[in-house]
Amino acid sequence: MNLYFDIDGVLIQKDGKPANGLLEFLEYTTEHFNCYWLTTHCRNGGNRVAQHLKNFLPNELLTLTEKIQPNDWINLKTDGIDFSQPFLWLDDYLMIAEKQVLEKNNCLQNCIQINLMADPNQLLQVLETLKYSAYSIIEKGKNL
Repeated sequence: MNLYFDIDGVLIQKDGKPANGLLEFLEYTTEHFNCYWLTTHCRNGGNRVAQHLKNFLPNELLTLTEKIQPNDWINLKTDGIDFSQPFLWLDDYLMIAEKQVLEKNNCLQNCIQINLMADPNQLLQVLETLKYSAYSIIEKGKNL
């Protein structure tokens, strides 16, 4: 499954601190998913993710973020999503046009809006959901 990440407001809080549980989140997701950046820091053929993240993250986390692949898009972040593959997209803000693209492709539910200001532990909750979902898939597969 593909997992697409925004950075600001999702992995890094508005005050510049890493999101609660970011280490555990990145360890798990980079091991179990095909991870891609879907952020303004990786747009129009440019990849400025590492330069941006080094201002906020310790080396241990930077090493994990190197496992996340760049993803180019121009106008809408949805331009960078491969709709032929199962995916989840984590972002703090969804533009109306992006929402329309998701609706057109019957996958609005694949976007998880993150609001760390309202819930600083939301990334940890998403992680638990991802772990539970993966566990359920594995368990169901054993019964087939």
